[in-house]
Formats: sequence, structure tokens, C-alpha cells
Amino acid sequence: MDDVLDEWSYAILTWETGDAKENIHNQQKIRCFFLGSPCFCLNQVVQRRDIALKIKEVSEKVDEIANERARHGLQINRGTDEIQRLISTSLVDELNVCGRDDEKKIIVSKLLNEMDDNNLGKASVETSIERVRHLSMMLPGETSFPSSIHRAKGLRSLLIRNTRGSSRLRAALPDVMKQLTCIRSLNMSGSSIEEIPKEVGKLIHLRHLNLNDCRELVSLPETMCDLCNLQSLDVMWCCSLKKLPLATVKLVNLRHLCIDGSGVAFMPKGIERLTCLRTLDCFIVCGGGENESKAANLRELRNLHHIGGSLKIRNLQGGGIEDAAEAQLKNKKRLLCLELNFCVNYEDDILFEALQPPSDLEILTIKSYGGIVLPNWMMALTRLQELTLEGCGNLEVLPSLGRLPNLESLELELVGVRRLDAGFLGIEEVENANNINEVEIARVTAFPKLKTLVISFLFKLKEWDGIERRVGEEDATTISIFIMPQLQQLEIFGCPLLRALPDYVLAAPLQVLEITDCPNLMKRYGKEEKGEDWHKISHIPKVIGMLKKIFTNNRRYDVPSWDLLMAILSLANSFSLGS
Repeated sequence: MDDVLDEWSYAILTWETGDAKENIHNQQKIRCFFLGSPCFCLNQVVQRRDIALKIKEVSEKVDEIANERARHGLQINRGTDEIQRLISTSLVDELNVCGRDDEKKIIVSKLLNEMDDNNLGKASVETSIERVRHLSMMLPGETSFPSSIHRAKGLRSLLIRNTRGSSRLRAALPDVMKQLTCIRSLNMSGSSIEEIPKEVGKLIHLRHLNLNDCRELVSLPETMCDLCNLQSLDVMWCCSLKKLPLATVKLVNLRHLCIDGSGVAFMPKGIERLTCLRTLDCFIVCGGGENESKAANLRELRNLHHIGGSLKIRNLQGGGIEDAAEAQLKNKKRLLCLELNFCVNYEDDILFEALQPPSDLEILTIKSYGGIVLPNWMMALTRLQELTLEGCGNLEVLPSLGRLPNLESLELELVGVRRLDAGFLGIEEVENANNINEVEIARVTAFPKLKTLVISFLFKLKEWDGIERRVGEEDATTISIFIMPQLQQLEIFGCPLLRALPDYVLAAPLQVLEITDCPNLMKRYGKEEKGEDWHKISHIPKVIGMLKKIFTNNRRYDVPSWDLLMAILSLANSFSLGS
């Protein structure tokens, strides 16, 4: 019955999307009249007599099963819950009885041999393959694709695993897709296929298509966009895939689209029509060129009200301020994780301000931003738990991040700051105790929940200011200041000019302290160098690093992207390491 309904629904969706694409203004609405007979009138689509016959056939089978049950006097019984054994029982659970493994293997081997002698094994497989609903196949190397699978007409899910370089899978796929038209879920992740055959359009019942990590996959056929029932498409880490089919907008039932890590260079125009989307892990802004007329702009995110979870926006650049405002990211309440990736050294404070996320955001990553200040909405993210600033070389002053009440992890990488002061902590106004009245007397906590702090490749950072934990006289105006009271892990890499760590960091309950390629810190806190302040970190359970030189010839650095490497070289050349 579900196959019949799928075909009916597929026909309706095909008709609707086809008319929408051709812009037929005089189209008539489909009206379905449910009659007493099992036939449905659907003259507007095509002749549906075959649908009526299939429904009638299914109804007859159901009636036959019911009559057979009555003829044999079968009863419908409800299962009862099994009485749970007491935890203290000494009885042995028979499902977990172990031992005599060799005897079991011998018995199974004898049974299989007897079946083979009587051709029972082959007959059993021949008979059962047609009733298989879920199948997982492992095809190592150049293993032949089993032809018997073509008889599994009722197959609902198929998982195919094969090693790299298998050409037989590529040759067998067209016939498989022609025969197994009832498949709901197809998983070929990690396979060596270079293209999906156009026959995939025949899988009209397909709901889930997983092509994750198919690194040799070059293209997807336009016929794939005829799969109106498709709900999830995963092409993550398909590095050779440069674009999605232009007709992707016809997949009106698509709920999950995962493209992060692929080679896709732009989003197809009209993606705003996919209003059922719940997951869109990456949106790539087209950088112009020949694809600009085919590409969607940021404003098409406006109608995708239901997207949630994680979203990366890549290739942000000039000219898109109005589009960014129209995207209305702040209204996407289900969005929890956002990454904004700008072109290298691109500067547009107005564009950044227009990309305001929802206030419930929990994770925020900003990469390659070329502006000198962060947007005002940053401090409104009161539920933010993780913040990463990477490759922001022109950013010399940080906002009062210490005021973020739920921030647990902060990572600063390749940021142009020269000094971390009281403004960074968010307590600069507390220093003037004379302006504080008795009503304001209270404990002030900066970074109240921060547990992990990572500072890497801040080549310009020289000073990390300390601050007294008490401000004012020992009377009614005294204010208690607590800084990073929960800090457990501090990692500092590649900060050659940083001279010292503030006392409030060393007094935190640190469990891990890692310092690498910071010669001044090594000289001050190193045990082997008999640093003057070694005693301030000797209580920390795990101290790692303390190398003398920065970027020595025998040290390897793995840089995850070309853009990040360019940012490192740009910052490193902007000043003298010897200063």
C-alpha cells in the first residue's frame, strides 16, 4: 500500500513542480474526490487507472489474509511485559551462556554441508532474496556485483561498501537502479564512484541518499532532482563535486542537505523554495564569474525558517549588505552553531553587523574577518558557550568578552591584538571605585564559566595585563573581583612577544597548561631554565611545551587551509620577531 501511495504522491509533486518551472499561469488546481469504490479520480495528472487497480489488488490481499486468519481460528493476542529479575538473583541468563564454541562451529558446519549436498542452501537463498527488505554489502577490491540482488524487488534499504578503485560497482549501478525501484534508503558513502547514473531518477520512493566521502564523485545527474520524495542528501567531503544540480530546487520535500567539505562552489538559484529544510550545514556565497547568474544569494536564506543545528556561511564579501540583512539570521531560532567565513582580509563592518544571529546561539566561529572591530550584537549572545576568532589580523581591540555569562571555551588564533587588558575582561569600569554606591557593591566575575582558553599565533601580543582582585578600601565600598574562576585548560602557541601571564590566570584551578614557541614565557616559567616564576606554575598537574625557538627548521606545522597559511605569513611579515 505504501508503494502505491508513494507513486500517487510522486505524480502529484511532479505535476506541481513541472508547472511551477514552466510558469504556466492558467494552471488548474488538482481536486481529488474520494469515492466509495477503491478508485480515485485524478484526471488532472495522467490516467490513473493503474493506481486504482493496485489499490484494489492490495485490498483483496488484505481481505484474503483476514479470511485465512478466521478460517484457521487464529487469535490476536497482546504481548505481556516480562517480569524483571532481581539484581541479586543468582540465576544465569540463558542468553549470555558461553562456552563450547568449537562444538557450535562443528554443528553449524555440518548443517551447511548437508544443505549444500541437497542444494538446499542455494534454494533457500534463491527463495529468500525476494523477501529481503534491508541489505548491507561489502565489495572489497574488484569483487563482482552479485546479480541475484536484482530479484530483491521489495528492498527498502541498501548499504554498499567498496574499496577504492572498484570499477565493477560503477558498471552495475545503472541496472541496480532500474530494478530496485522500491528503495527508500541508499547509502554508498566512501565508495569510489565518479558519477551517479541517470537511472537514479527511477527511484521515486527514495527518501535518503548518502554519498558522504565519495571523493572521486564529479557530478550528480539532473534526473536526481525528479526524486520528489527525497528527504536527505549527504555529499559531505565529496571533494571533486563542484556543483549541485541546478534543478535541486525541485526537491520540495528535502529536509536535510549536507555539503560541508565538498567542492561545491555556489548554491543553486531558487534554493529558497526548499522550505522544508531542517538542516543546511553550509551556504556558499558565489564570488562572481560565470556561475553568478546560476547562484543563489544570501537573501534566499530568508524563507528557510526551519533550518537549525549548525550553519556555515562561506566566501562572505562585498556588495552583499542588503542580501545579508534580508537573510534574517536572527529569526532562525533553531540555529545553535554558526560559522561566518570571510574572504581573506575582507573588511566590511556594515556587512558583519547585518549578519546578526539569534540570541540563543551557543557556538560562534568567525574566520578571516578584516575589520578592526567586532559587531555590537556580539555582547547580546548571552547563551554563547564557544567562541572562536581565527585569522582576524586587523582586529586590535576585543570587546568585553568577559561579560558573556555562559562562555566555556574561547579560542583566539591569528588575531591582531597587542594587549589583553581590563576591557577584554569587561571590568574596566570597576577600577574607579569612587563612582560605586552601596547598591552596586557586589562580587564581579569575569568569564564566570570559562574552562578552556586557547591563544595561538598572536604574533603582536605583548602585554596581558593583570588586575587586583579587590578594588577600593577595606570598607563598605570594597568590591570582590573574580576572574576565570573555573579555568581548567590554558594553551598558548606561537606568541613570541608575550612577556608574562597575569596572576589571576596562574591562580585559577588549572589542570593543563601548554606553552609552545613562546621564548619569553619559557625563560620566565621554564623549570629547566630555572625561570624566576617557575614556582607559580609548579602546582599545575600537567605542564606541556616550553620550546625555545619559534618556527625552527625541524618543526612541522600543519596548516588546515591555504587562506590560513596566507594569513600567518601576512602577520609574521608585519613586524620583526626580534623586537
